[in-house]
This record gives sequence, structure tokens and C-alpha cells, in this order.
Amino acid sequence: MYTTTENENVEKNHRPIRIAVVCAAVMMAVVLVPLFADGLIAEETVEEGNDGDVHWVISGDTMTITPKEGKDKADMDDYDDAGEEPNWRKAAGWPNVKNLEIKDGVTCVGKRAFAWVDNEEGAKLETVTFDGSVKKIKECAFISQYIQTINFSEGLEEIGPTAFGYCTLASLTLPASLKKIGDNGFFLGGSMHDLVLPETLEYVGWGSFGGIGSLKRVTISCKEVDGEAFAVAGPLEYLEISSNVKKIGENAFTSIFVIDGQEHEFNDLDIDQLRGTVWTGNGDGYLYLQNSAGDQSNDNLLLYVAIGVCAVIAIAAIAYYLHKKQQSSV
Repeated sequence: MYTTTENENVEKNHRPIRIAVVCAAVMMAVVLVPLFADGLIAEETVEEGNDGDVHWVISGDTMTITPKEGKDKADMDDYDDAGEEPNWRKAAGWPNVKNLEIKDGVTCVGKRAFAWVDNEEGAKLETVTFDGSVKKIKECAFISQYIQTINFSEGLEEIGPTAFGYCTLASLTLPASLKKIGDNGFFLGGSMHDLVLPETLEYVGWGSFGGIGSLKRVTISCKEVDGEAFAVAGPLEYLEISSNVKKIGENAFTSIFVIDGQEHEFNDLDIDQLRGTVWTGNGDGYLYLQNSAGDQSNDNLLLYVAIGVCAVIAIAAIAYYLHKKQQSSV
């Protein structure tokens, strides 16, 4: 008599499962194919086109910008407030874009190229990434956008006036190649806590970081900071001025300093009192002198070499009219 083997029994047990899977797949195909055909379930569309010398592609929530065919390098066009706009704003997928990638070969981002426009259903950018070829970002290029993260690359040299003003940056790291930040470059630009202005930076424009109330720690190593650069920012918990600084403009800060228990506005201070200084706050509305012109610092604070009298060209009166106090620890 023939008896079934163990393998044959397993095979028989699996047949109903296979039949059920095949039936389910057929049913899904019967349902979904007409829906795709009728456009009820849309496939991810890709839109693209040229604008000036650049080529743009929108795919899902990501937009990329490259030089158009036949060009190795390209500057983006400028746009103004008189209704002139780039072609990508007319694309059906533009309102869905959250990530922007400026690819290699694009050397300049044009004026108001990605500015948020209140009366349009436009993209709310969250992340912007630049390749190394971008040298300049022009005026108001990203004004009022919803940007939280900017990935700068080395090679960027200039950020224009209000280029990232009124954005929502959670943090900011500036590239060492950057030379200039224009007036109001990051005015009311987000909720970052820490900011380092590198020594390779030559100029920070008027009001560049004004109004950023979340700022807590600022290290200034750049050559020149113009007036009101940090007006109504903070209140700061840490402020460091390195030996590289040559000029700090009028009303650059909005703080009060305390030295040896005595309050001072900036016009009471002379350059000797600002050599290699590190200041900290404790939340009472003042900045306290932590250390000056020495090789020791309290609370493990970094101390730069002293600022020589001849190194500082000018620090305008009331440059430090802030909301904090300071006491000398030396």
C-alpha cells in the first residue's frame, strides 16, 4: 500500500495558503489597476524645465537645481516684487517641495529665487543643501521661508542682505570660506542657541542676527561686526570676543556689563577692559566679566590671546547696550 511521505503532507498543507495568496494578489490587481487608470491613485510625477541658465527637477518633496544642458557653470536669475517669478513656481508639484538641493555647477542663487510669497500656494522649504560651487546667495533669496536646516558647503563666500531673514532655523554652522554676511542676513532667522562667527569671516552686516531671542552663546572671531548686529538677541549667557576682532559697530548688542561689581554701558569701557574678554550671564539681565587678558578662565571657558590696543580699530559707543550684567572674577 502507498503511504504519503512527510514532505508530501507538508506540501498538501501549504497548498491552501498559496491559493489564498494568489487570489488576494489577483483581487488587488483588479481593484488597483482601474484606479491608476482613472487617476484616483496618482503615480509620483516628475516635473522639470529650464529657467535662465539652470535646469530644475521636482520629484515628490525634493527639488534639484543644476546648470542646464550644455553649461558647466550657471548663475541663477534674479526676481523682484513686480510679479516676475521663476518657472518652477508654476509647476503643479511646487507646493509639495520641502527639500531643495543646489547641485554642483550652480555658482549663484538669485535674488528672491525661493522667497516665500504670502498669496501663493508655494513650497515651504525645510532643508536646503548647497554643493561647493555656490559662491554667492543674493538678497532675499530665501526670505520668510520655513527652513530649519541649511547644509552649507565650503566655497560659499557671500550671503546677501536678508537672504535668510525671517526663516525658522534650528541651528546654524557657517563655512570657513564665508567672507561677508549682508545687512539683516539672518534677521529674525530662527531659534538657534549657539553661534560662532569664524575668524575667516571679514564682515557681518547691520542687524544680521537681530531679533533672535533664542541665542544663548555667541563667539565672535570675525574682523568686523556692524551696528545692531545682535540687537534684541538673547539674552546671552556667554559672549566671547577674540583677538581677531577689529571693529564692533554702534548698538551691536543690547546688554549691560558689570566689572568689579559696578555696572557699565559700553561707553564707560575702554579697550583695555575688552582685551581677550569672556563674559557670561546668569539670567538676571546682565553679562558678567569672567576673565580678561589672562591664561586662566572660570567654568572652563575658552580664552583667546589678549586684544592689543592697536589691533582694535574702533568699537563704537554703546555697542554693548544689552540686557545683562557682569562681575569680575580676576
